[in-house]
Amino acid sequence: MSLWLGQSILNVYVYAADAVVMQIVLLGGLTGSEGSFHDWNYLLTEMGLLNSTKTVAGIIRLAGTLTIITEASRPFSILFKSRIRIYEGNSHHWSVKRHR
Repeated sequence: MSLWLGQSILNVYVYAADAVVMQIVLLGGLTGSEGSFHDWNYLLTEMGLLNSTKTVAGIIRLAGTLTIITEASRPFSILFKSRIRIYEGNSHHWSVKRHR
């Protein structure tokens, strides 16, 4: 589920990065510069951060990327934490022992 969340955050990054140039076609079929309402332009203008659009978008992109990396590395973390160790019981047999 976190992979989906990370991808969704990356989609928000694209939209937020468009706040100044407003070239993405929005739901109404127009771009923000053609007169359609652009949420991120409004939000960043109201918060006085429109000049920091690249920084805000970069932070959002970082959050999405870290979410995806964290979720993608989860199986390796689980494997590491389970402490599965392969050892040689004798010279002819291999076995798997799980340490808790």
